[in-house]
Amino acid sequence: MYKYLIVIIVLFSISCGKPKITITRNYVYNSEWEKGEYTGLKFYRIVLLDSTISIYRKDFHITDLRKYKMDSTDCYYERSVDSYHGKIFFDREDKSTVWSSCKDTSKFKKLPHSLKLNNWYLFQYIRDTWEYYVYVDKEGETHVYGFNPVNF
Repeated sequence: MYKYLIVIIVLFSISCGKPKITITRNYVYNSEWEKGEYTGLKFYRIVLLDSTISIYRKDFHITDLRKYKMDSTDCYYERSVDSYHGKIFFDREDKSTVWSSCKDTSKFKKLPHSLKLNNWYLFQYIRDTWEYYVYVDKEGETHVYGFNPVNF
């Protein structure tokens, strides 16, 4: 009886410890943000230096994504004064969301845009030191790869 109880407690604690991260073409969500643990967000379009990398290849590995060139014309910071967030939308106005360009953080933009099809993006500050590489395919589906460089 105690063995089953211990197994249930361990499984419950494992499932509760990891925040839920969702990135779509139109928004980003982290379940921790609803608890007031929001610290900002940065994302930019990247161009992979190796054009043969494909998520559809069997030999694909997340470390292949570490070699890229940043597109500074498509780079945004979100720096809200409000520490509570559910979803942060790229294509909708929200009074608590404040966007700025990475080139000039003093110039605020209303909205970036939905993520473009057939492009890679890198998201930072969603969760601690984690980086999230996101590929938007031709149908608009996002393929998200979390990478924690501190633990690599």
